[in-house]
Amino acid sequence: WMRETRDPVYRLAAHICVRVSRGARIEDTLDMLRASVDLALASMHTAVMRKTWIVPAHQSLLQRCVSDTRLFGLAGIEIRSDLFSTPVNADVPVLASLRSEDAGFFRSLSSAASFDCDVRFIESAVLDDLAPRPLFISTHPNDVDKEFFDEMLDAAEKLLARYPAWRQHLRFKYAPRVKSWIEMRFAHEQCRVFARNGGRISLLPQGKAWNWMRAFRVWRLNELNYVWPGSEIEGNLPPSIAYFTPHAAGNTPDVVCGLIGDPVHDSAGDLWHRRASIEEDGGRMAYVKIPVPAAELEHALFFLLKLDLLGLSVTSPHKTGVIHSNFVTSQEGFERGNTLTLRDGGWLLTDSDRDGMAASLRVLRERGVISGSVAIFGQGG
Repeated sequence: WMRETRDPVYRLAAHICVRVSRGARIEDTLDMLRASVDLALASMHTAVMRKTWIVPAHQSLLQRCVSDTRLFGLAGIEIRSDLFSTPVNADVPVLASLRSEDAGFFRSLSSAASFDCDVRFIESAVLDDLAPRPLFISTHPNDVDKEFFDEMLDAAEKLLARYPAWRQHLRFKYAPRVKSWIEMRFAHEQCRVFARNGGRISLLPQGKAWNWMRAFRVWRLNELNYVWPGSEIEGNLPPSIAYFTPHAAGNTPDVVCGLIGDPVHDSAGDLWHRRASIEEDGGRMAYVKIPVPAAELEHALFFLLKLDLLGLSVTSPHKTGVIHSNFVTSQEGFERGNTLTLRDGGWLLTDSDRDGMAASLRVLRERGVISGSVAIFGQGG
């Protein structure tokens, strides 16, 4: 009953979510809560939040999103024509997004800070008598085929033929549903080439498995970002604002590391590493959790090389699988490893588990614990 009725209300209302196992110590739980609160506070009014729009799914969430915009210093709220049938009055910046055949929508939000038009409704985009401002042409296809990318560019030219004064304000938002690491690499490459040729484009892959990519690109490449109110969501909606607080906290990082495994969502590594970086070097390093199915490990390792991540922590089920990768080198005799470091265009595998276990055993011997039988609980990997 609580999971079906109470928990959804709490998840929507909260700005942070701390998972506590039944056996957790009170001290550890408080430390986790403190880290989450510290990062939420440190994320307010940062560079990432200033280009992040919050999305109210319906009228009842509007005031909540307005409050979050003020609290976190967000870019503003996105108002979509398919979700709001009547004009909206908000005293925060608005991104007016045309998602229906409503030719009067942009005019009804004439004071909006930015406009966004989905390619499906380009003929309904009416900009007469409106002053030029940032204008996003967006597409949300169910695939990454090049035809969808080209369709987005063609739609922009159709609109500019009617409103040439808007050309210098034009940007693109490419939000395909990505189903594999090969598709992710292809989508990223399309955007990289387009940007190299002078285009202004934000890649926002759909799917919870790619939330880390949204964080990576908002630091370096994307001009806008989206969040959902609350602390936890399901499905292919934008990540929650709670997901982004560790990534938005502090200064924009110039070094990115990550954790690869399957699953990784319960790891608190992003919290601890980000907080440590903020305390020690002002937030120079960021840490993302990257879910990688075993069947796609090789494709993932190759693509992550292209992103120039400094290093990767490796967890189950990849600690032995990485040994066999064409992109990984290691010392002779290695059977497993838990750390990959970018080195000479590839990954160098090392293992801190062995040294950590040896150090722990030394402490136990120093405290008088004698040798004997042991039981090990865990999945391994």
